[in-house]
Amino acid sequence: MSIALQAAAYMRWMETRKGVSPSQSDMRRYIRGWLDAEGYVYSSEDFKVIDILALGMNIDMVHTFITESGIFEQLDRASEAISVRR
Repeated sequence: MSIALQAAAYMRWMETRKGVSPSQSDMRRYIRGWLDAEGYVYSSEDFKVIDILALGMNIDMVHTFITESGIFEQLDRASEAISVRR
């Protein structure tokens, strides 16, 4: 569930900062990154489940998470670092 909350926040960040919804491949990479970082073992079905959970997440809960965690700022820094490397 925590990965789904992260994914929902990422969707919101993409919509807010980039003006687009993340593609399926963007979501898969983002979810894979979190699963790997947390050391989870997963299958291809897990991506679908997490994506569905993220889409169905309560928007108020997502906004609270965004505000309290500072995830937008973290994603902004990561996006900037990627842009600099290119």
